[in-house]
Amino acid sequence: MVYKSSLGPTRRVIEATDTGSTACGLSYYPQVAVDNSASIGSNQGTAQTVQPQVPGGLGGAPYYALYAGHTAYAVIDLDPSHSTSGAGRNYDELSVIATTSLPDADTVATKIVEEGGSSGNPYVKAPFLGLYEDSLSAAASSASDKG
Repeated sequence: MVYKSSLGPTRRVIEATDTGSTACGLSYYPQVAVDNSASIGSNQGTAQTVQPQVPGGLGGAPYYALYAGHTAYAVIDLDPSHSTSGAGRNYDELSVIATTSLPDADTVATKIVEEGGSSGNPYVKAPFLGLYEDSLSAAASSASDKG
């Protein structure tokens, strides 16, 4: 997971690279959870986690073709409203699995912080996750398209 300031302070980039010698098929988008890391695996009640909304109306083949040596990009917007009103700051981790269709795909948990000069946890409110795309600009556009 990468922060790119050009996308704005609430967006994060997820990159999946095929390091093998053959192509593989990913889901339309990665499986993502925005977590309060202190509540994950804790015996202190229910884990605090938020699943992002994803684009609707998907049809056809259930995968994104990722060719050997290439990278697919997906962008998550942690707070698409860009309004801190009603947003939580309990969330400090992004858990990502590139696809559920590959048995050897690892789940990667990455700490997230508020970007843009502030410190602490980011604001999270109704996050939205775009589709895998072959360019960062297309992935950013997909993360803006809730239609």
